[in-house]
Amino acid sequence: MHTARLATTPHHELIHDERLMEIAFGQWEGATRDFIREQIDCSYESYHWFFRSPGGESFDDICGRVDSFLKEQDEPAIIVTHGVTSLVLRGLWLGLDLDKLLQLPRTQGCVFHLSNGVETIVT
Repeated sequence: MHTARLATTPHHELIHDERLMEIAFGQWEGATRDFIREQIDCSYESYHWFFRSPGGESFDDICGRVDSFLKEQDEPAIIVTHGVTSLVLRGLWLGLDLDKLLQLPRTQGCVFHLSNGVETIVT
Protein backbone atom coordinates (compact mmCIF):
# COMPACT_ATOMS: atom_id res chain seq x y z
CA MET A 1 0.00 0.00 0.00
CA HIS A 2 2.93 2.28 0.67
CA THR A 3 4.12 1.93 -2.92
CA ALA A 4 0.58 2.51 -4.22
CA ARG A 5 0.36 5.76 -2.24
CA LEU A 6 3.67 6.91 -3.71
CA ALA A 7 2.63 5.94 -7.26
CA THR A 8 -0.78 7.61 -7.28
CA THR A 9 -2.32 10.93 -6.42
CA PRO A 10 -4.38 11.52 -3.26
CA HIS A 11 -7.68 11.41 -5.20
CA HIS A 12 -7.15 7.79 -6.32
CA GLU A 13 -9.12 5.28 -4.28
CA LEU A 14 -6.77 2.56 -3.02
CA ILE A 15 -8.18 -0.94 -2.65
CA HIS A 16 -6.13 -3.63 -0.91
CA ASP A 17 -6.57 -7.07 -2.46
CA GLU A 18 -4.90 -10.07 -0.81
CA ARG A 19 -4.71 -11.84 -4.17
CA LEU A 20 -1.98 -9.39 -5.21
CA MET A 21 0.33 -10.12 -2.29
CA GLU A 22 3.86 -11.18 -3.16
CA ILE A 23 4.48 -14.89 -3.57
CA ALA A 24 5.03 -16.81 -0.34
CA PHE A 25 8.51 -18.36 -0.36
CA GLY A 26 7.85 -20.54 2.68
CA GLN A 27 11.10 -21.66 4.32
CA TRP A 28 13.07 -19.42 1.95
CA GLU A 29 11.51 -16.16 3.20
CA GLY A 30 14.40 -13.82 3.95
CA ALA A 31 17.01 -16.30 2.69
CA THR A 32 20.06 -15.09 0.79
CA ARG A 33 20.56 -15.78 -2.90
CA ASP A 34 23.58 -17.93 -2.06
CA PHE A 35 21.50 -20.09 0.29
CA ILE A 36 18.77 -20.54 -2.31
CA ARG A 37 21.31 -21.44 -5.00
CA GLU A 38 22.51 -24.27 -2.75
CA GLN A 39 18.94 -25.57 -2.28
CA ILE A 40 17.49 -25.59 -5.79
CA ASP A 41 17.39 -28.35 -8.35
CA CYS A 42 17.32 -26.04 -11.37
CA SER A 43 19.30 -23.13 -12.76
CA TYR A 44 19.05 -20.05 -10.53
CA GLU A 45 18.88 -17.90 -13.66
CA SER A 46 15.87 -19.84 -15.01
CA TYR A 47 13.76 -18.52 -12.10
CA HIS A 48 11.75 -21.76 -11.94
CA TRP A 49 12.84 -21.93 -8.29
CA PHE A 50 10.38 -19.10 -7.55
CA PHE A 51 7.70 -21.78 -7.40
CA ARG A 52 9.65 -24.59 -5.68
CA SER A 53 10.33 -23.28 -2.18
CA PRO A 54 9.58 -25.66 0.72
CA GLY A 55 6.28 -24.59 2.24
CA GLY A 56 5.88 -21.82 -0.35
CA GLU A 57 3.43 -21.23 -3.15
CA SER A 58 3.53 -23.25 -6.33
CA PHE A 59 3.03 -21.77 -9.79
CA ASP A 60 -0.55 -23.08 -9.79
CA ASP A 61 -1.19 -21.49 -6.37
CA ILE A 62 -0.15 -17.98 -7.37
CA CYS A 63 -1.76 -18.30 -10.81
CA GLY A 64 -5.05 -19.21 -9.16
CA ARG A 65 -5.22 -16.13 -6.98
CA VAL A 66 -3.88 -13.71 -9.62
CA ASP A 67 -6.17 -15.13 -12.32
CA SER A 68 -9.13 -14.75 -9.95
CA PHE A 69 -8.23 -11.07 -9.56
CA LEU A 70 -7.79 -10.53 -13.31
CA LYS A 71 -11.14 -12.12 -14.16
CA GLU A 72 -12.89 -9.51 -12.02
CA GLN A 73 -11.29 -6.57 -13.84
CA ASP A 74 -13.73 -4.99 -16.26
CA GLU A 75 -12.24 -1.53 -16.65
CA PRO A 76 -8.81 0.12 -16.76
CA ALA A 77 -6.99 0.08 -13.43
CA ILE A 78 -3.70 1.00 -11.84
CA ILE A 79 -2.43 -2.17 -10.20
CA VAL A 80 0.51 -1.93 -7.83
CA THR A 81 2.26 -5.14 -6.85
CA HIS A 82 5.79 -6.45 -6.61
CA GLY A 83 8.24 -8.99 -7.97
CA VAL A 84 6.96 -12.43 -8.78
CA THR A 85 3.30 -11.45 -8.47
CA SER A 86 3.83 -8.74 -11.09
CA LEU A 87 5.54 -11.26 -13.35
CA VAL A 88 2.69 -13.75 -13.01
CA LEU A 89 0.00 -11.09 -13.47
CA ARG A 90 1.62 -9.78 -16.63
CA GLY A 91 2.27 -13.26 -17.99
CA LEU A 92 -1.30 -14.39 -17.43
CA TRP A 93 -2.67 -11.22 -18.97
CA LEU A 94 -0.43 -11.74 -22.02
CA GLY A 95 -1.41 -15.42 -22.27
CA LEU A 96 2.13 -16.75 -21.74
CA ASP A 97 3.16 -20.17 -20.49
CA LEU A 98 5.57 -20.49 -17.55
CA ASP A 99 8.78 -20.45 -19.58
CA LYS A 100 7.77 -17.34 -21.58
CA LEU A 101 6.43 -15.64 -18.44
CA LEU A 102 9.80 -16.09 -16.73
CA GLN A 103 11.48 -14.26 -19.62
CA LEU A 104 9.48 -11.05 -19.09
CA PRO A 105 11.49 -8.03 -17.94
CA ARG A 106 11.82 -7.61 -14.19
CA THR A 107 12.71 -3.93 -14.24
CA GLN A 108 12.35 -2.18 -10.88
CA GLY A 109 10.75 1.21 -10.35
CA CYS A 110 8.87 1.38 -13.64
CA VAL A 111 5.34 1.07 -14.96
CA PHE A 112 4.25 -1.86 -17.11
CA HIS A 113 1.39 -0.67 -19.30
CA LEU A 114 -0.81 -3.53 -20.49
CA SER A 115 -3.21 -2.73 -23.30
CA ASN A 116 -4.61 -4.54 -26.32
CA GLY A 117 -2.45 -7.63 -25.73
CA VAL A 118 0.80 -5.65 -25.58
CA GLU A 119 3.09 -4.82 -22.67
CA THR A 120 4.98 -1.51 -22.80
CA ILE A 121 7.53 -0.47 -20.18
CA VAL A 122 7.13 3.16 -19.12
CA THR A 123 10.07 4.53 -17.16
